[in-house]
Amino acid sequence: MQWKQGINRAKAPKQLRLYVAGLTPTALNELLRRGMPIREPLYPNRMRHIGHDISHLPLDARGGSKESRLLEAAGAMAGVQFGWGGDELTMVWPQWENGFGDVIAHTLLPLAEYAHAGPLASPLAVSGLKYPILAQLLRAIAPRACASERPNPPLLPHCNSSCYAAINLCGLDHTAVKDAWAAAATLDRAVGFRAANESRVSFVLPPPRASAGQGGSAPLSPPPPPPLRVLLAARQAHRTQSTLTGDRLVVNQEELVEACGGGRVAVAGHELRLECRLMPAGLAMREQSALMQWADVYVCMWGGDAIHALHLRRGALVIEMINERFQKHGPWAWIGQHKRWILKQRDRKAAPPLRYAMAGLNFSGAVLTPSTRQCMARVTEPWEAKRRAGDQRTLKEDEPGRMWDCYWNANMRVEWPQLHATIARAVRAAVRTSTARKLRNQTDS
Repeated sequence: MQWKQGINRAKAPKQLRLYVAGLTPTALNELLRRGMPIREPLYPNRMRHIGHDISHLPLDARGGSKESRLLEAAGAMAGVQFGWGGDELTMVWPQWENGFGDVIAHTLLPLAEYAHAGPLASPLAVSGLKYPILAQLLRAIAPRACASERPNPPLLPHCNSSCYAAINLCGLDHTAVKDAWAAAATLDRAVGFRAANESRVSFVLPPPRASAGQGGSAPLSPPPPPPLRVLLAARQAHRTQSTLTGDRLVVNQEELVEACGGGRVAVAGHELRLECRLMPAGLAMREQSALMQWADVYVCMWGGDAIHALHLRRGALVIEMINERFQKHGPWAWIGQHKRWILKQRDRKAAPPLRYAMAGLNFSGAVLTPSTRQCMARVTEPWEAKRRAGDQRTLKEDEPGRMWDCYWNANMRVEWPQLHATIARAVRAAVRTSTARKLRNQTDS
């Protein structure tokens, strides 16, 4: 295996070479024709044609161990010195290296699930990880991890040019995860972000009945239930050419948290006081995890921030806010993907580790930039022309089919009454289901 130091794959398309011995050229070509579902790390919508980086390595039949002949043949072909790496190497290509939530969902969580029984013993070559904290999480479950193309030392050093008896090429994604919350808890505990005996969030409330005092005195008022702790996640502004339409920021987040702090939720004869905090964008993961485990309710804009909900304690409530028009017209695979990621578990009959609700935000709160308006105008003009011509399909639509592509990333102004109503509905539902489950358990016992 030969490693090259290029950073921009577009400028250095051959950053690694795999040399395969033990197969005839025909057998190797047949293996490569089967296809390998690996995503291009820097362009997540493209497939990585890893077969272009694989070459046949001929071995002569002269004496000597197989290892020595491999090292000599590989060195002669590549022009560099090779060492013996061991029996096995596993290679993965994260989706997407420049992102954050996608790498956790598609790469770290599958690896964490595999490592649930203990750290991965064999060497692991990762194409690259941009963020040091992700390298820290990876290192906790794969102590022998290295970078095949884009190193991030010291946690993710460059892999050495080495020969192995076998190399496994793996295309990981979130479908390999069966218990997302449990896998995330494994990661958190591996780096000390989560206590082994942490409490769980319970929405079971005591009956709102007064008890009689001693000696027939006036009944005592029941103690008030503890406050409901609500955490609102701030998003990071990317400020790149691709985000001229917005970054799905909550433009009035401080105002929203202040209004939330004075809020209450009436449920099951109780009035729960809300205690609200804002989680700043770009917070170190240790501080972020501590805030998440403080919260009973986590509120975020639709997007990768929902993945952070996996740091919550078991039983917590996740509320994902989304532009209501995008919710209605956007692709369903996008709309529900974060819910599917964070609620995934093997035992579908068991109570989910987290509770989930979606809050559709009024489109009137969308901050439409000039780029957004221009995009909407370009899409609307031909659509209106078809409607005037009597096109039956467009007459049945309330907006052009791809209009959502213009505004889905828009920043939003969130009105507190709308978010409060969603919190109240979700908390009441959580109290009902938790109380019913407790009663069933008492009956069964």
